[in-house]
Amino acid sequence: MTRRLVLTADDLGVHPAADREILALLAEGAISATTMIVVAPASAETARLLRATGGGVEPRLHVALTRPREPFDAGRTPAGALPWRPLGRGTGTLTDATGAFPVDPATVVAHGSAADVTAELAAQLAWMRAAGLRPTGLDSHSGVLYGQHGLLEAALRFCAEHGLAFRLPRSLGSTLGASLSPAARTGHVEALALADELGVRLPETIATAWLPGAALESYEQLRATYLDALVALPEGTSEVFCHPAPEEATTGLPPAEARKRSWELRLLRDPTFTDALGREGIEVVPTW
Repeated sequence: MTRRLVLTADDLGVHPAADREILALLAEGAISATTMIVVAPASAETARLLRATGGGVEPRLHVALTRPREPFDAGRTPAGALPWRPLGRGTGTLTDATGAFPVDPATVVAHGSAADVTAELAAQLAWMRAAGLRPTGLDSHSGVLYGQHGLLEAALRFCAEHGLAFRLPRSLGSTLGASLSPAARTGHVEALALADELGVRLPETIATAWLPGAALESYEQLRATYLDALVALPEGTSEVFCHPAPEEATTGLPPAEARKRSWELRLLRDPTFTDALGREGIEVVPTW
């Protein structure tokens, strides 16, 4: 066996400036995969650009069931002018009184029904296919699908029905595993068993810079986090994901989070990081 890595830039569709950078990273070979939030404001134009310039890379569906915390000011924030709303009909347990997705993921976890989640997954996947995209996998923006066993089961069954891979790590690793409750770790084991029963493809592990921006004191600290993740990758196919964005795409974010995203953009073009992939003998691939 060898160590393989899907190197992913998340959140395509949220802001045109960030999307341009992600498309450029794909063209440069600096990343091997991306994910798209189809309810975000720039998704339609970015889907068009991706078909034209993406070199055959198919983004995974980054299912969003919440809206951003930033104020909805089209001139200043990456969220665009309107809150994100469901594409599916009859998905009332996923929305607030205005018909938009709530801000807090815990709201969807507490009140969202598996049937409504499945309907919204189908609508978002249909949007991608209508846009000429053929996603090979699915994952969860803000981790909503991982927060309730019924929602996670619905997502796995949906993936099995549509032949999609799913971002659920077989190995939690020390950082992610330590953050979960005993009940959540039990749920993870049960979800792995269901995925295997259904034949849903999973990565061996997933890694990112788990620390919030406020806890990162320097670019070098963030880079060291990712370099350590490369060293720790197990045999098989894993994923490292990040959220690269230029300064103009982060004006609505808290300063520390905006800085973290700009540092992640810098990282993906940093020779120290790219050289580490070769030194570790890691093969970069588009999917697990």
